[in-house]
Amino acid sequence: SVLQDKQLEVIVGAEVQEITIRLEAYYKDIIVEGIDILGAVFDSFSVYPVPASMDMDKSTLGDISNFKQIVVSATPSDDTIFAANLLREKLYENHKIDLPIVKGGDLSLGSILIGRPCELVEFKVQTEAEPRAEGYILDTKGDTIDIIGADRRGLIYGLERFLQLIVEGQIPSCTIEDYPFMEVRGAHFGLPPREEIPFFKRLIRYVLAPMGYNTIFLEFAGGMRFDRHPKISEIWEEGNKKAEKGLWPPVPHGHMVAGGSLLEKDEVRDLVDYMRSYGFEVIPEVQSLGHVQYITMAYPEIAETKEQTSEDADIDLNKADRPPSEFYYGSYCPSNEKSYSIIFDIIDEIVEVVRPTRYVHMGHDEVYVIGTCPVCREKDPADLIAHHINMMHGHLAKKGLKMMMWADMLQDVTKYETPAAIDMIPKDIVLLDFIWYFHTDKDIEDHLLDHGFKVIMGNMYSSHYPRFEKRIRKKGILGAEVSTWKRVDEYNLGFEGKIYDFLYSANMVWSSSYRSDLRYSYDHMLSKIIPHIRSRLSGQDYPSLQKTKNECPIEMPSSKKSPWVPCELLEALPAFVDTDSVQAVAFKESVKIPIQSSYDSLLFLHTAGNNVERIPWTDPVEIGAYVVKYADGSEVEIPIEYGGNIG
Repeated sequence: SVLQDKQLEVIVGAEVQEITIRLEAYYKDIIVEGIDILGAVFDSFSVYPVPASMDMDKSTLGDISNFKQIVVSATPSDDTIFAANLLREKLYENHKIDLPIVKGGDLSLGSILIGRPCELVEFKVQTEAEPRAEGYILDTKGDTIDIIGADRRGLIYGLERFLQLIVEGQIPSCTIEDYPFMEVRGAHFGLPPREEIPFFKRLIRYVLAPMGYNTIFLEFAGGMRFDRHPKISEIWEEGNKKAEKGLWPPVPHGHMVAGGSLLEKDEVRDLVDYMRSYGFEVIPEVQSLGHVQYITMAYPEIAETKEQTSEDADIDLNKADRPPSEFYYGSYCPSNEKSYSIIFDIIDEIVEVVRPTRYVHMGHDEVYVIGTCPVCREKDPADLIAHHINMMHGHLAKKGLKMMMWADMLQDVTKYETPAAIDMIPKDIVLLDFIWYFHTDKDIEDHLLDHGFKVIMGNMYSSHYPRFEKRIRKKGILGAEVSTWKRVDEYNLGFEGKIYDFLYSANMVWSSSYRSDLRYSYDHMLSKIIPHIRSRLSGQDYPSLQKTKNECPIEMPSSKKSPWVPCELLEALPAFVDTDSVQAVAFKESVKIPIQSSYDSLLFLHTAGNNVERIPWTDPVEIGAYVVKYADGSEVEIPIEYGGNIG
């Protein structure tokens, strides 16, 4: 009677294979209305992100090799055709099954039916409810497999969950009804370098689209050729080349945007079209007022200048990001008409290429220098930034577009002199709040929400977003975006943990049932799919993941003290884990490992006696390298990087 109409929560706190629940009645009837085992995950046939509703029977399995065709409506939409082709391609990639796509075909045994609800009337497919926007219904229980999507995104998400369910050619009897929790599920990148465009497309195809992301923020800086201002493009390339040679300091955002190079407009159009084909809304980010070194390098006459003071070095890096180098001017004068003519031209060229459907992100973050030049010195910084924001908003409005911007300059928890501007700008501007991680004890988004703005959780690092489940449900919160502030390539995104972050964060913004205390359960699910995803991202099939693999351990050369490592290296290891500087350790010996055979893969296994501090934004420590020498005389060197490819 004590627990009548209440819940009893029992924390297990361990990884177990079975749970036995024992109840003793003490002369009263026990009525258990339901038991939820939170954090329980399937050893196989898991679906991620976690669906809104799933009914699975693992005792009834179908064989994917029995399916003979992919069936669409006699008059399918472009969305359905795209999804059917994507399904066909991925079935072949993953299982080497090549199924024809049949329009209006006979739903005989061995058919995978895919389409939107209105298209499937001709097949007399009935469901209790139609999928919600961006949602899907997946049914593998009958003689056919039904993938019903509300729209292009829903179709893509549905087919990706179907692909997840196939394990060693088997698929369970299952019904999933699913839809996203948050409206905006975003990822932020700088333009990729030309040589990394294929990787970026693989990231879209194998990570962001399958994981349910729907928005990509694409920062331009000086990374696309500007026809109306060729000086910007020239100095962008020159500055980054000089920085690479050590002649100039690194150009802010230079490494992360186009790798410091230039993309042509046709290349950017192709990239945007590719993202849009997967259902993404592409929002260009045009850095304005702050982080505008790409402009002031070419036009120093519009830079906001100030006298050097001793306060410049007195910045608490626990409360603010590192300010830009004084070598470059980080902001331009908001009172100079030339500033507006240049930034308007840049906006126009980017909008012409990207063709955004709703929003343009106009930056406005970390404007460290404002109200300091001779023209602005007597003006209120809040008035200056509000004037600039309103000018950007008005220019976009003439194009039928709305505006997004970073929110830090409007937050009242900073030392900026501009928070009062929050009452001087239009309420339809969407604010991305990223300084939450400097104030984890406060819900600082409340300040923005209370002033009537819609908010996106910016720079969402899933590992330490406090009180997420409560905060994400506040009225006015649209969603979240995961940011990358590195050059777009597999090495950097892997090293910075962003590939994992994309995967983990996807569940946070997709599933309304997400709980931060179940982190290890989600991690367990991810551990099963990450090797396959990394294989696809690399652009090749890892031989080590193939069913037909044969493993052959290679015996290491032995020494008196250790069968696997040279004596001098063994003696150096304790110093490695105990000293502050790994560079002080000198490795003078190498080990030769004779292979003398042909293999598809070499896998190197590592262990470590202790952890070494991992400092964000610094390169990993290289403690050695493997040099693989081939019979034809060629060599490949693989660095051993603590905190990078080993831990």
